[in-house]
Amino acid sequence: MKAMKWGGVTLMYAFVILLAAGMTVPFVYMLATSLKTLPESMQYPPTWIPRLWVWDNYVQIWHQTELLLWLKNSFVVAIARVASQLVLGMLAAYAFAFLSFRGKQVVFIGMLMVLMIPHQVVIIPQFLLMKQLGWLDSYKALIVPQMVWPFAIFLFRQYFLTLPLELIEAAKMDGCNPLGTLLRIVIPNAKPVMMTMILVTFLSHWNDFMWPLIVTNSQERMVLPVGMANMVGEFSTNWPVLMTVATYATLPVIALFIGGQRYFIEGMTSSGLK
Repeated sequence: MKAMKWGGVTLMYAFVILLAAGMTVPFVYMLATSLKTLPESMQYPPTWIPRLWVWDNYVQIWHQTELLLWLKNSFVVAIARVASQLVLGMLAAYAFAFLSFRGKQVVFIGMLMVLMIPHQVVIIPQFLLMKQLGWLDSYKALIVPQMVWPFAIFLFRQYFLTLPLELIEAAKMDGCNPLGTLLRIVIPNAKPVMMTMILVTFLSHWNDFMWPLIVTNSQERMVLPVGMANMVGEFSTNWPVLMTVATYATLPVIALFIGGQRYFIEGMTSSGLK
């Protein structure tokens, strides 16, 4: 029995290691390509280890492209979207979880039904609305339509429902209003789900391509994914330069995950209790 148990554990770890290695391969190849010369990056079969390590790619890229501007726009849009979805999502989730009002379940179900509508279906109406408001090629067009995400409300509500009702009732008995209860009781106990939400939404908005491509048409408002897409030529592409930009694009996400992985894991496993 012990041999079978250890054999099962060994197979599980072997499978996880192979899965992790498979997910790492694209990143390793991206780093290797970013350090190659252009002729070597076009060779077939491709080489994994560069013959000549061109570290200068990571310096010259700042002069060859508008990388700094793309990064600034992506940070502004992603942080604004994440902050608004975090604040508005928690406010709405608190109402759905702890407040009583007529038609609450109907409104909540209607909100969930929005998740079933593909984003591509509403792109044209949203674009026409942005055009009528005169917001095209502006931060408002990039941020305002994405300020509320029904999934964020759903996730926060489900987590809030795991909190003991005694905490909420005790706060009410002490004279705390709903906003004060949210700020002093609920949010301090919701750090794991908040970090989970920040990671998920930041990754989604950091990589957003379709909507910024539609509503912007100038370099001043171009975000990183659109800028990278413009680097792909019709007949040729400078792959080392493109992979260098892609490497820079992954660094903020990696840093955010490393800094918040403890809360992320806790948010996936905990019940909301200290």
